[in-house]
Amino acid sequence: MTSWERIIDCVGDGLFLLDGSGTVIAVNRAYEVMSGFSREEIVGTDCVEVARKTITAGDLDRVLRVLRDALEGKDIPPTRTTISTKDGREKPIYYSTSFIRKDDGKPEAIVSVIKDISDVTRAEELLQESERRFEAFMDNSHFISWMKDEHGRIVYLSKPYERRFGVRLEDVRGKTDFEIWPEDVAEQFWKNDQLILQSWHPSEMVEQALNPDGSTSYWWNMKFPFQDAMRRRYVGGIGIDITEHRLIEETLREREQLLIATQALSKVGGWEWDVQNKTMVWTKETYRIHGMVPGECAPGSPEHIEKSEACYAPEARAAIMDAFRRCCEQGTPYDMELPFTNVQGRAMWVRTKAEALFDGDRVVKVNGNIMDITERRQVEEELRRHRDYLDDMVRERTAEVTRAYQELELENRLRKKKEAALRARERQLKREQAEVSEVNTALKVLLKHREEDKIHMGENIASNIKVSIVPFLKRLEDSGLGDDQRKILSIVKSGLEDISSPFIRKVSSEHLGLTPSELKVATLIREGKTSKEIAELLHVSYNTTITHRSNVRKKLGLSNKKENLRLYLQSLD
Repeated sequence: MTSWERIIDCVGDGLFLLDGSGTVIAVNRAYEVMSGFSREEIVGTDCVEVARKTITAGDLDRVLRVLRDALEGKDIPPTRTTISTKDGREKPIYYSTSFIRKDDGKPEAIVSVIKDISDVTRAEELLQESERRFEAFMDNSHFISWMKDEHGRIVYLSKPYERRFGVRLEDVRGKTDFEIWPEDVAEQFWKNDQLILQSWHPSEMVEQALNPDGSTSYWWNMKFPFQDAMRRRYVGGIGIDITEHRLIEETLREREQLLIATQALSKVGGWEWDVQNKTMVWTKETYRIHGMVPGECAPGSPEHIEKSEACYAPEARAAIMDAFRRCCEQGTPYDMELPFTNVQGRAMWVRTKAEALFDGDRVVKVNGNIMDITERRQVEEELRRHRDYLDDMVRERTAEVTRAYQELELENRLRKKKEAALRARERQLKREQAEVSEVNTALKVLLKHREEDKIHMGENIASNIKVSIVPFLKRLEDSGLGDDQRKILSIVKSGLEDISSPFIRKVSSEHLGLTPSELKVATLIREGKTSKEIAELLHVSYNTTITHRSNVRKKLGLSNKKENLRLYLQSLD
């Protein structure tokens, strides 16, 4: 064995040397072990013949093409193939080819390094099998899973993830959440992923995502950090859809809040006593009614019963505790209204009810409630007082009405008596009226006769003056009287004319309030005399004439009127 043969035997991988014509000129010990063929069986043999002995049927054509390319001096990329050993076993190998070239570039020798990759192949197969199991597990689970690198780029998505959100891994690989999700959703994912990388600890959290239809879904996600062989960091995650659970929780929370609000508004608290476990549960309103806060007694502690019992009035404690005992032992329900003073010292009234829950014929729990009925009792008491007051008022009003009725009856009797007296008086008045009517008729007849007599008498007086006196006055006027005598004569004539004048008779009868002096002044005014002339004729002062004139206007109803006095007097004819 030459020194170079000893050298190549030290190489761990198989070496396969060909000359430029393709004849095997050397192999090392590693190749003998790998193939099961000895040097003597291989060296001096054409490489094509060796290939037919050692290469599996499935890879033979491909390897023969590679050998032809190599003999032509073409570069050969590293290649994987499968050989068949002398004992019939198949081994995967990985070989690379190098050339020792002549000056003209043609191959003088060809060196192939052959590496037995059976262990690697088995590892790959195991890895592939593991990956298939992993993918089958991930793709058929009810949860979603994903992987992202430390920069937030998507590396892996499970099939449930793709189906759930309508995406495909091949479309989003290498993209970040900000390229896929709305900004607020992506920001949430990014911050939580960074917390995982910074702490390098797995963590559980609830995150929100948007469904393809735009609705919100809630996920319970378990995120964890890891790194690959290249020490590149990643964040992996597994998520379970808790949307329905979250909605149920929200519904329960809303109902609980509604129950709490309803209890507060109605002032009704609830409680439950577990007969077997001796535990008591109160609602918030029950604590409020007792003047306590949750946690003041140990949760579930029977101390709740002691605290509650102490709040009832001493005379009511025996009754409530006896009712509670009978409900626990016999299942007898109760409904009681009792005086109550809570822990804070507030005096009140409560209504407490309880019913038993049975397991067969055995009481296992007692459910009850307690209601603050203080306001209702106060209203009832106020209504009772008001009702009593109204009853008193009704009695008083009834007595008053009775008295008034009696007074009305008495008054009615008196009124009837008075009406009878009035009717009798009315009949008497009618009789007297008839008598007065007869008297009036007689008086009218007399007055008519009197008026006719007056007219007849006036006509006689006027006729006598005209026949018996006027001629003599005419003769006297013509007898040559002096001025004073003529004035007197004029007055006499005027007086006689007035006596016989219808105006004088009319004024005298209709205006009896005129004095004789005022009647004289009125007559002279009617004749057209001025106030100065009247004063001279009557031998009175001018002011006296003015006073008489003013009194005549007043008595004739002409004061404050612009009507001419002379015209008015003339209209009386």
